[in-house]
Order: sequence, then structure tokens, then C-alpha cells
Amino acid sequence: MNDKFDKLTKGLAQSVTRRLMTIRPCARRICAGSVLAAVACGSVAAQQFSPWSAPVNLGPSVNTASSEFHPAISADGLTLFFSADYPGGFSENDLWVRQRSNRNADWGPAQNLGPNFNTAGFEFGPELSPDGHWLFFASDGLAGGNNSRIYAAFRNDTSDSFGSGQPFDLGKGVNSLHNNGDPTLFIDPQTGVTTLYFARLTKPGQGDWDIYVSTPGADGMFGDAVLVPELSSPCRDTHPTVRRDGLEIIFSSNGPARLVELTSGFPRGQRLMTNGPRRRIWDPESIPRPRTEHRISRTMGRR
Repeated sequence: MNDKFDKLTKGLAQSVTRRLMTIRPCARRICAGSVLAAVACGSVAAQQFSPWSAPVNLGPSVNTASSEFHPAISADGLTLFFSADYPGGFSENDLWVRQRSNRNADWGPAQNLGPNFNTAGFEFGPELSPDGHWLFFASDGLAGGNNSRIYAAFRNDTSDSFGSGQPFDLGKGVNSLHNNGDPTLFIDPQTGVTTLYFARLTKPGQGDWDIYVSTPGADGMFGDAVLVPELSSPCRDTHPTVRRDGLEIIFSSNGPARLVELTSGFPRGQRLMTNGPRRRIWDPESIPRPRTEHRISRTMGRR
């Protein structure tokens, strides 16, 4: 077994076990106080949530004249990883981090994650594991090729944004000869099994990005990724985000077949979609529908 992958898969499973142990056994629902840290405990029944509020701009402490996108926030709400094209980086697009002292404070200055993560290529799509020890992201520069690949890096101290070890490639099951990006994790709170959803561009010039899924095999390495047909279309389907109980996934899509279902208030372009909720984790994904309360206001990065 590859030691790096063994550490990755076992560590992710243990993070959910530790989280479940902190939740009262009598609470048979998603019972963490924050959506960012919520996990299912006991029951896998679909949860009911209120409508989304109107988006609020994070203001000049985060948003600048440059492009900021692909945010990933820590469970305590104090660290924000993201991709941006700020001047002074290693290339046209790097991974950056901002921190704040408490949830009511302004965000501090952006800091570049440095040469372990950023290259002369294009880095994007950071994703934190639920326990904050692992940072997943995509890069087309670390391997020195033309295709973007997905990587993971571990840090012992979750408060140290610069304490991660050298990122490692997630292997051929995830990183084929195609462009891969937008990693997002789901860790089954019942079994501890890790599932990686991500976007892949298989035929540049002939198709567009689709959503794929991979799970670790007996050797701890991620197996061959397979297309999720319920979440993919002939057009662009990207940026999947799985709810912590595994019963709903939100993603971005500009699929024309779904435009007719949108309200007239939406501009044409990519929309945030939701596929669920499904009744049980092992059920197939349901038919996607638009998030009518949300829109994406501009093209993000290259995509």
C-alpha cells in the first residue's frame, strides 16, 4: 500500500469518526452548529433547509480589481483559501490565503501559498478536508505537462496555512491524460469511505467539462474515475460541492436543456444547480434542477 494514500484515506475516515464522537448520540439529525462543519449522525434521512439568503459581497478586504474565485473556507471560518490572478504571484493564477482573528473581523492581506503549490502554470480549485488537515487543489504546472491534475497536501497544524508538506499527485485513477480539476470530498459518516467528485475535460474542442467520481481501493489509492451521468451534460458541468450528509450536490452548469427551467431573471451563462436531495447516500443522483436564488455573475478564471 502506498504510504501517502494510506495516510490520506485513513486520516479522512478518522476525521469523521472524531467528529461523530463529539455529537450527542441521541441527536438523530445533522446537528453541528455550522453548515461548514455539519455531518450526519445516525440517520441518513434527507434534511430540510430554509431558502438561501441573498448573496452579500465580502467587500474590499477580499474582493479587488483582480479576479478572486474558487473559495474554500475553514470550518472555524477564520481561514480562506482561493485562487486569484494578483500581481506578484508565480503566474497568471495562483493559490492564496487570507486569515482573520474572529468571524466579525475583516480579512487580512492575501498571502501567496508559495512555490510548493504555485508554478508558472495555472492553480485553482482549493478544497479543504472536513478536519482541515488536507488541502486538495488542481494545477497544470506541478507535473510539467499541459493538463491540469489534482493534488493533495497534508498539514499537522490546521491553524498554520503554510505548514503543509509537499503536494502529491492523486494518481492515475483520478489524473488521466485529460484535464482534471474542482475536487470536492464526501466522507460517509456511517462507513468512513471517502468519495472524490471532480470535473474532467475529456475531449477538448469536442465536448466540455463533466463531473466524475472516484473512491479509494483496497490499496488506499483512488480507483479509476467514472462519469456521473446524472450530473453531466454535453455542455459545461463543473465545481461540484457535496453536502456533508451526502444527500445533495450543488454544481455549476450551462447545459441548454436546463435553461428552460430557469426563471427569466437569470442571465445566460453558468448557473448553480442542485441534483437532490436523494433519499439515501447509495441512491443514484436525481435529476438536477436550478438553484433559483443564485447566479454566477462572471466567468471565473479560464473556465
